[in-house]
Amino acid sequence: MAIVKGKGSKVRPVYYGAPTARALDRYVRARSQHRWAHLDALFLTQRGALSPDGARERIRIRGEMAGIDGLHPHRFRHTFAHDFLMSGGQERDLKRLAGWFSDVMLERYGASAADVRAKAAAQRLKRGDRV
Repeated sequence: MAIVKGKGSKVRPVYYGAPTARALDRYVRARSQHRWAHLDALFLTQRGALSPDGARERIRIRGEMAGIDGLHPHRFRHTFAHDFLMSGGQERDLKRLAGWFSDVMLERYGASAADVRAKAAAQRLKRGDRV
């Protein structure tokens, strides 16, 4: 688990698995040799801490390299919310993990793939086969 500070300085936990833990461990060990290692920021550049704008730009460029136009950090939150709900996660748990206080945010983030999830639920529950 990592504690991250997001929009509005909201602090929330981010849970991850063993592969991510290994990758972060490798990065932190390599980071310790960086000339800006004394800075508090986790991610560094040749000029110091990676800024939010710098991170956004790196994600956009990597997206283009992968053939994904217009990739931006916020898209990962939408994807996380969709995948969490598609995997059977509960809305209240998602709300807590995402740091949302309002149910409006559940509606907003869930709307992008609500039809896909509804279809998957109907197929999984096979309600139409009980006639």
